Amino acid sequence: MTAALTAVLRDVAQQQSVTRTSAPSAEWVLVDGVLRPVGADYFRIIGAVDADGDERLLIEQAESALVGLVVAPGPHGWRVLLNARAEPGLHGGAQFSTTVQSTPSNYEQRHGGAPTPYLDAVLGHRDDTEVLCDTQQYDWGQYYRGKVKRYTVVALPAEEPAPAPLVWVDEAALRALLRADRLTTLDLRCAAVALLTLAHPVEQGEESPMDDHATAPLTPRPLAELERWHVDDHGIHDRRDERSVGWFRTVTGTREVGQWTQPLMILRDDLVVRLPMRDRDGRPEVAVALATADGLEGRRLWSPAPSTGGRPVSLLRASAEGGRFFEHGVTLSLVENATVADDAQWLTLDRAIALCRADRATSVELRLGVGLGVLHHDTTGAR
Repeated sequence: MTAALTAVLRDVAQQQSVTRTSAPSAEWVLVDGVLRPVGADYFRIIGAVDADGDERLLIEQAESALVGLVVAPGPHGWRVLLNARAEPGLHGGAQFSTTVQSTPSNYEQRHGGAPTPYLDAVLGHRDDTEVLCDTQQYDWGQYYRGKVKRYTVVALPAEEPAPAPLVWVDEAALRALLRADRLTTLDLRCAAVALLTLAHPVEQGEESPMDDHATAPLTPRPLAELERWHVDDHGIHDRRDERSVGWFRTVTGTREVGQWTQPLMILRDDLVVRLPMRDRDGRPEVAVALATADGLEGRRLWSPAPSTGGRPVSLLRASAEGGRFFEHGVTLSLVENATVADDAQWLTLDRAIALCRADRATSVELRLGVGLGVLHHDTTGAR
């Protein structure tokens, strides 16, 4: 089954071409020191400084992105409707994602693109759907300024024919895809945590309070006034060569819009996410701590506890969002026997799952780590 699904990805990737280019003045403009698209303002590149005067280059996206997974009952658990999604910045060009992965600018067709399949089901406009999960979550705080995504899982009464590149898979195939390197997007991994644990009772407890008030606000600074970065027709260049932005032209036959040019963030170093795990009286536990990041502006989220040493017991490679980053790798691992920070708290895996279901309580890193823990400790068995 996995071989057949990877063939689907290859076919989708072959229908996409991505080329490095220069700034398209007709599609993107530098206005008031901010790089933004003409027309629909679905995201922008901004400069900012923190309270210490240190400069930051971040992505700002006022729109709350929609991540929707459609499922239906099957003979052996859920049937899941995946999208073989081409993105200019993904490793391999295409990976399986959720049924819908879109901003309002896209699904409201402000670019003049085609309608988004199953949008009515995900947004609750169909009477025959059941909402299984619906949460609001912060995105990567080190790259975005306060970006929030809506994750929703909805069930249809029965499987329906779906247009390519959408494809139905069973839970076993979904798990196999999630255990493989760079076959699934991070959005699908986060949504899968909710889906694969729906029938499993989780421990309840006090969640971190939802805090929408920045305690360390950033001050915008025009891109042209940044000392660390300089802007020209080929992008935004980091004098430290750590975080830059380049222009990419995409032509594809599988997306709502057939061609476009956009900036993608280029990061020198891949991101490493380590979640400490241990077995305590036959039950898995993970180590967490409250942490913040530049773009969260002081808001603290439950995250993997800082750790050193230890032995990886599960490790895989993933790609950051291909519509915002160019081939940015993310390495996920569960580690045993690690030395954790003094402020770490050990939670049962079930308790961590409950945190991931709460609105704006956890970081992307923790949700990805918990998802890896769910796969490592099969949710169909006792924990």
